[in-house]
Parts: sequence; C-alpha cells; structure tokens
Amino acid sequence: SELQSPCNLVCRLLLEKKQTNQYYCILIFSIYIFFNDTATTEIYTLSLHDALPISEEKLLKRLRSAAPPDGAKIVGALAALPRVSETARRDVETHPHWMVRFAGFLSGLCTPFDRAALDGNYWVKQLALQPNHDLGNVLIENEKDGTLLLLIPEGEYLAGGGDPGPFRIRLPEYRLALHPVTNRQFQRFLFEMGQDRHDWGPPEQIDHPAVNIGWSNAKAYCKWAGLRLPSELEWEKGARWLDGPEASWGKEWNPDLCRSARSFGNLESPADRVLLVDFAKAEGIDLGTADVWGYPDGCSPWGLYQMTGNVWEWCEDWYEDHVYDKRYRQGDLTKPTTGKYRVAKGGSWYDKEPVLFHSANRLMLDADARRPYYGFRCAL
Repeated sequence: SELQSPCNLVCRLLLEKKQTNQYYCILIFSIYIFFNDTATTEIYTLSLHDALPISEEKLLKRLRSAAPPDGAKIVGALAALPRVSETARRDVETHPHWMVRFAGFLSGLCTPFDRAALDGNYWVKQLALQPNHDLGNVLIENEKDGTLLLLIPEGEYLAGGGDPGPFRIRLPEYRLALHPVTNRQFQRFLFEMGQDRHDWGPPEQIDHPAVNIGWSNAKAYCKWAGLRLPSELEWEKGARWLDGPEASWGKEWNPDLCRSARSFGNLESPADRVLLVDFAKAEGIDLGTADVWGYPDGCSPWGLYQMTGNVWEWCEDWYEDHVYDKRYRQGDLTKPTTGKYRVAKGGSWYDKEPVLFHSANRLMLDADARRPYYGFRCAL
C-alpha cells in the first residue's frame, strides 16, 4: 500500500507521455522518494520530460511554508537548477530555520560566509572552517519513528551554574533529537501498541509536543523506537553554549525566543501560578504548546529546537540533591542509581520565571506525574 501512490503516478505519467524507457520510470520513483509528495513529483517529472527546469516560483512557494526537513529537500532541488535567481538565494539564506540555511550551504546554493548571523550554529561554523568537512552523518533519521537525531560530538562543556559557578566536564559523542516527540509520533506508537486512548487536541496540533506524558510512558516510547531518554548532562550540553551561557541563545534572557507564559501577553497579574490558566481564560488567551518547529531563533548552538520552553522534558536520571557539586564537579559522572523522583529540564509554556528556563536548572518530578506541559525528546 505504501507504493500504491507512486506506482499509480508512474503509470499515469508513462501513459500520458507514451514513455516506456525504464530509466524514465526509475527517475520518477527517485523524484518521488526525494520529495515524498505526489504533486511536486508530477510537476518536476513533467518539467524534466519537457526539457524545462521546474518552476523556481513553485519551489519557492513550497519552501516558504515547508517544515525544515522538507525545506531542506526543496533547497536541493533549487541547487540542481541550471540557474538560480538572487531571490531564491536570499530566501534560502534568510529562511527562519537553520536546517534550510544549512542545506543551502551543503548544496552549494550559498556559502557559510554569506550570513554572519549563522556564526552561532556549531555545525555551520564547522563547515565555514572546513569547507570539505564530512557532515553527511551529522543529522540522521530513525527509521522506526522518524525522529531526526543531531550529532553532539565528544568534548568538554561548562556544566552547572550558580555558586561556585560552572565547571568543565567531558562527554562522549551522542545524538539528541532535533525536537520533542510530537503528537503524530506518539499517536503512531500507541496505535502499534493497541492503546490509542490519548487526547491529541485539535488536528492542527498534530506536530506539537506530545504532553501529559509520564516518565514511564516516555521510556516505553523510547524502547519501542529503539532509542533512549537523554541523561541530565547530555540534555544540558545539547541546550547550552560550550563556554558557559545557560540560555540556548546566549547570556541574556529573552522571552520572545521561546514558548513560555510570557508568550501570551501580560500574565503578570496572578500571584500564584495555579491561577494562570483561569486568568488566561478570563482574558480570552489561548494557552498551550507551540509547533515543534516554532521559535527557530531560540535554537541551541547545536541547532536543537526548543531546548528552552514549550514543555518540560524528562531525563533518564533519578533526582539527587546537590549531585552536581558532590560528584560531577569532582569528575565522577556516575548517575544516581536510586531515588524517589526523576529529573525534568527546560521550562514550559506554563512557566514565566527566567531561572526555570536555564539549562542547568533541575526540576524533580514524580515519575507518574502527567501535566499538559510535560513531554520528552529522545537520544541515541
């Protein structure tokens, strides 16, 4: 059934153009696999058959509304055109999502030196310093659930904060999901488990983070997907700058760069956070999560989305008081083996105090706790 759509498309196009060449048939399949979209495949195939390039205008229209992975594919198609306008180059260079800009660099459509604003992204800097750097393995897709996993290379970073300040630790190479697990992904998991009883919210939230997820639910998903939850230290390294700043984007707190209670206007009135939802309803404000591709300017230096805000994210670790100073600062990175609570990090749409969003901040939660602002991302 998965091949039915491309097979029908190939047959129809072959009949329309009276083509029997096996290479033409293979070409159509290749283009379909590249775009995973029937309409774009038809446009591109017919354009190739007529010896004309695909309409740049149509590609740009799709690029401007595409999610980052799809946008990166479209950049590849743009780069394959005989000539590309300056408008197309600007659209790629100024696209809000770093993956699209990065694809432009990898495809040769633009160079890392064109946009100084990209200097904060670790992988863009690597490409700028080493134009022949092998970056093909930086971002991979997990076959089971479609999770995009970004490489976090081996090395040191400044962990922790507060008094007496951050300290250096070294972690081996690992991968961290580009964004939190979505409703779409978790729905597929529950469907395969025969347990599709989750409240998904409106259809337009299918690519929002899956919430009301307990720690054990997150662990079960990771096991099904062949992945795992990140350790607390892995999560923190993925969220912050190697040289110290605790916010994903740098030193200064900026509520405009993440999903928080401050995203919904003036919510300073309630003295107690518990009153926040009632206050928002009275003001006609729609609270909740954002799409996982939202707030691209708040990506971490590695390029990970929403390490700050949107949902609290479960970590593998038991919560232990002062573990950073008692063990990690001394060079012993052994994780706690027992405990009563689990660690969550990152802050959420329900929170407004800046300290809650610091990458070194730690929240202790009952493993069975479920709230509309608890989610998770996977690691490998």
